[in-house]
Order: sequence, then C-alpha cells, then structure tokens
Amino acid sequence: MPTSYYPILKTTIAEMRALKNLNSSTWNYFTPILELTKSRKSKKNQESCVYRKIEEIKDIVNENEFILDLTSIESLSNDQIESFQSDVNGFENWCNFISDVCDQNLNVVPVLIAYPDSRIEELTLESQQLCAVSKKIAVRIPICEPDLEDLFSILRQFIRQNYSDIGYIIFDSGYIFDEITDVSPFVQVISSFCSEIPQNYEGKFIFSSSSFPASTLEKITGDKFDNSFRLQTLPLFTRILEELIISGVKNPICFGDYACIHPHRNESKAYNWIPRIDYPTQDIIYFSRNRREEGGYIECAKKISALSRFNSDNLSCWGMSEIKKTSIGDPGGKSPSYWISVRSNIHMSRMALING
Repeated sequence: MPTSYYPILKTTIAEMRALKNLNSSTWNYFTPILELTKSRKSKKNQESCVYRKIEEIKDIVNENEFILDLTSIESLSNDQIESFQSDVNGFENWCNFISDVCDQNLNVVPVLIAYPDSRIEELTLESQQLCAVSKKIAVRIPICEPDLEDLFSILRQFIRQNYSDIGYIIFDSGYIFDEITDVSPFVQVISSFCSEIPQNYEGKFIFSSSSFPASTLEKITGDKFDNSFRLQTLPLFTRILEELIISGVKNPICFGDYACIHPHRNESKAYNWIPRIDYPTQDIIYFSRNRREEGGYIECAKKISALSRFNSDNLSCWGMSEIKKTSIGDPGGKSPSYWISVRSNIHMSRMALING
C-alpha cells in the first residue's frame, strides 16, 4: 500500500506519545520523519543517551519504515548528537550510529548530513557508508532558509550522481507565517532539483511545511478564550502540486508537515499556563482555553465537544477519545505536553487517511 503522508516529528515526549497512540492501521498510510533528540536525563542516564531514544522508537515503529534525521535545536541536542554532525571521514560517527540502529533490525532510512561547504567526495563517502547498512538514504533540503545556494549546488550535484541510492528527497519549507499567494518560488526550487533526476527515478519527493504558530495567543481575537484559525499546509501543498504538474514535473510529490506542531522550540520555562485543548480538522484548528480554577481541561473539552464540527466528525483515534473522556470529567492528562500529543495524534490520524 503506497504511503503518501510524511510527518516530521522530534523525538520528544509529546510527539512520541502521539505516535505511540496511533491506530495500527494508520501505519499503512504514513511514514514518520524523526528528528533524533536527547533522552530525558536521570540518575542512571546522566548523559541523556540517544540510544534510549532508539529503544523508544523501536517499541513504537516495530517493523515499519521511518526516516531518521538529527535535531538542529541546541536545547534538544547533546554531545552524542553533535558528534554525529561531524563531517570527519564522511560523517563516520553518524554512519556508525546508523549501523548500530540497523543492527537492532529497525527499518531506518537515514538522512544524508550535508553542509554548504561540504565536498562532493565527502557526501559520496557518507552515502556509500550509509547505504552499506540501510540500502537507501533520504536527502532533506531546507528550501526557505536564506543564503543556501551553496548547499543547493552541492546537493544538486550529489543527487545527479547518486540518485539511485536516494529513497526520499524532502523539500522542507519550515514554518509558514501567513497565507502564501505566490507559490512560484517553491515550484522553481523543486523543479530545479527534479530536473537533475531521470524520470525513471523510483524514489519519492516530499513537500513539507508547518503553519502551527509558536503560541496560539497570536491567534486569539478579542477577549474570547474560544477561537479558531486556518491550517495552511495542505492548501499550500495542493497548489504547489498543481503548478508542478503544469510545469512538467512528472514524479509524484507526497505531502508532509510537522504534525500540527511548530517546527522550532524555545527553552523550557516554568510559567503560569492556562489549560488549552486544540481540535484540528482538515482545514481549521479549533481551540478552547479555560483557567484551572474555572474548570481547566474538563471545561475546555466540554466546549470542544459541543462544536457541531466535532460531533459530526467520524474520525476514530486516541486523541478524539481523550477529548470525549475529558468532557465527562475523566482527563487522561493535565499538562500542556499531554494535550500537544492529543492534537498531534488527531492531526496525523486524519492526514494519513486523507492522503493515503
């Protein structure tokens, strides 16, 4: 069964919980792109060892394929991850780590680590070492970051010479601040890379973006605690896909996003947060906020459950069940992290069905 949905998730507690609670049938329609982060520090794990995260991933993905990249966020990294990003001997540390992961019988597709000043010889050596254990790799291209022409140039050359080893080419546009009216810059970049590959290429192209804000406070209108805002990711993807077909790109483009989570993370800080529950549909995020002394998550869930859109929603997943349970006074969790998991689980379940 072909996969058409590729969410990008960091291996944080919230995102792994959302992934763990997906229905087994959902895995038929999607493949996660995981950004490896450090594990939780404890007395027995002072170094926040990343192998703890691999154990967690193994318990969740089982035999299913997943794409593995490294986090670029300093607060989620550690010395191990930084060592994997070293380009010595064709990123030898990263390649050895992927070999260890493959030894655990995990169906992993590693992302090629590349920098603007990388040499083609270094990337070719990295690819050879990775493909020796994982058979195929993924290439991730940050298409909306500034001053990346050097990176684009080296990756075009690498793709042209090594396309048979590449299972996935991920065009990552990161966070979308506002609705985009002109998609031509996206189309031009994607077309330029697609033109480097023969039409008999058997790998997949993925376009990914996120429109979920760092804080929903910026989406609140007036003094209301119950609001909604539009999701831009799927409409943007649809328009780009249409333009690519018109421009002559024949390879299929698959949909990706950040699983209804903002791509960037701030340092964790203690703050007096107000309980909030988000309910994502295909095109709109509905959210309700309610102070703890005024009912907190239970009152939020009641307001969400009262929405006609929620009541007519036939989606069956863990996240939907958690909102329903909480609305009758039985919350599964009382932390923002828990309800990020709920939101992301609903979104991934829906997008997998829509794009499957």
